[in-house]
Amino acid sequence: MKALLVYESMFGNTESVARAVAAGLGTVMHTDIHTVASAPLVLPDDVDLLVVGAPHGLDSCRDLALTQAHRAGIAARSTGIGVCEWLQRLQPADIAAVAFGTCVYTQMSDGTDPVSHRLHHLGMRVMRHESFYTRDTLGPLEGHELEHARLWAQRLATEVAGTLASA
Repeated sequence: MKALLVYESMFGNTESVARAVAAGLGTVMHTDIHTVASAPLVLPDDVDLLVVGAPHGLDSCRDLALTQAHRAGIAARSTGIGVCEWLQRLQPADIAAVAFGTCVYTQMSDGTDPVSHRLHHLGMRVMRHESFYTRDTLGPLEGHELEHARLWAQRLATEVAGTLASA
């Protein structure tokens, strides 16, 4: 069993979560991790689970994040292709998929997730997205979010592995 994890991170928070998610997935299945800039546009045949991570609201606030990084005097980590553009180019696939996102703790999600929506339109079996929280836009991550990410991913991988074994 194999997972492919693709992420976009502007300030390093989503990257930290992605690495913790990869560690959790890796306890159950082989996991390849890619920034969105290096991710394949056609999923390899041996991938059973696609995990996509990005800041929540990325589709509407990417330019704002780049402006904030510039004003703060820091370099945004993801300046090339973004998750939204990657998903527009990604070839459809019949596999399990899940999205996760990072957001400021006070910005509670309204339940909509454009990444999950796009994965569904690509024919994937989409599982419920997960949120991980930061103290403010630039970070840092809240208290135990990396442990939360690792444990969530481990449960996710166990669930997918069980589904594949019974199929």
